[in-house]
Amino acid sequence: MKWYKTGPLAVTARCVSPDELTSDDINAWQNILSEVPKLRSPYLSPGWAKLVGRSQSNAKVVILEKNSQPVGFLPVQKNNNIAAMPLGGPICDYQCFIAQNDTQFDPRMALDVLGVKRIDFTNLTDGHACCVPHIKSNDQGMVVDVSNGWEAYRENRREAGSNVLKRTRKKFRKMKAECPDVKFEAFTHNREDFETLMQWKRDQWKRTQSIDVMTKPWISQVISDSFDVSDGGFGGELFTLKADGELVAALYALKLDKVLHAWFVGYSRDYEAYSPGLILFTETLQAIAEAGYELLDLGGGEYRFKNSLATQTRISGPGFVGSTNLATFSRSLQYKMRSTIEALPLGPASDWPAKAMRRMDVWRGMKNTNA
Repeated sequence: MKWYKTGPLAVTARCVSPDELTSDDINAWQNILSEVPKLRSPYLSPGWAKLVGRSQSNAKVVILEKNSQPVGFLPVQKNNNIAAMPLGGPICDYQCFIAQNDTQFDPRMALDVLGVKRIDFTNLTDGHACCVPHIKSNDQGMVVDVSNGWEAYRENRREAGSNVLKRTRKKFRKMKAECPDVKFEAFTHNREDFETLMQWKRDQWKRTQSIDVMTKPWISQVISDSFDVSDGGFGGELFTLKADGELVAALYALKLDKVLHAWFVGYSRDYEAYSPGLILFTETLQAIAEAGYELLDLGGGEYRFKNSLATQTRISGPGFVGSTNLATFSRSLQYKMRSTIEALPLGPASDWPAKAMRRMDVWRGMKNTNA
């Protein structure tokens, strides 16, 4: 164990598997999440760490302690002795050092207890101030705040000059007039619908020549297990749109207390003229607002529908924490080359380095070895 002086008291770090977290560790973790709004995400919860830990043999949690009390956490997976990756690999949408902002520490201390040269993040957030210098590209998450209720959200969209709700309701009325027995269901627990959504995603990845992460059994297991888990406010919720009993669109979200994060969404291409995905999102937003939920995080990515629905953004992006070594230098060089090419007037080619890095990180994150 290495000591780092960060103020009146020293901060130490230890590393455990998620199943080794004590009740004191979990209580401290949950208290931090409840007190720091920027950290309220299911991916930053002990529930996520324990869920992934059941299927991922390399799951680790770095615990920061001050005066022998847990004050910070970082869940990761250790694929080798060079670099650690986000816990959950390509299906983990957000990462962050989970601690109060007045808890000061050097994030490099996590390297020592993990025994790695570098920690790579695919979407690091600004939930703790120590993370901000390590975000190398700002990809921003899109968030919908419905904490003041559905009518307040509708007014927010009107004031922002967005007519997305009006247009979508018009399409929903058209769909109801032309299709038999159209129904929206919130907080459903239909395993068959869930499995259909997962198959839609796999078909989409194949159609778009994207990496099918579900070819890895441990990833499929994490996703499947999340549907049945209920752990300290952590779990999954399914929202569906059907016509005559047939699934038209489905949204599966992870939850942490009153915060939801849209994880998987898909729809039947037979109904795409009605914009069923957008109908599903707007109906979901009304349902969660009326159920007392506060946020629906739409995640990152430049999509028009996200911009039209979101009320705020979350600073996030890829990055890394490293010490002075060759592994850190090489990663830093990759980001410098990426930013240089992105700044050039090359059209779509400007995005190639970023796409290549993301694709490589997906492959790396899919591993499950005991290195």
